[in-house]
Amino acid sequence: MLLGRPIEAANVMRSILHGGLEGSGLYLTRTAVHETMARAFEQAGRRDSATVHFRAVEKAWRGADPILKARYEYARARAAGNWH
Repeated sequence: MLLGRPIEAANVMRSILHGGLEGSGLYLTRTAVHETMARAFEQAGRRDSATVHFRAVEKAWRGADPILKARYEYARARAAGNWH
């Protein structure tokens, strides 16, 4: 995404989601993958795809530790369709 290629980033993350996280050599949670995909689709202007992944993040982090509050609130707003 830093290179300005958010769809390529989303495709990489999609392959991680559909494969096994345990064999990926990555230390990611499924929620972190969904959050990255959501932000990649958001950056690419694909709100429908971003919303799907933000909803997964919102559901997973509902009631999460306070350290995740800002990221949760961002995901919650986007999942609800607030794209200000």
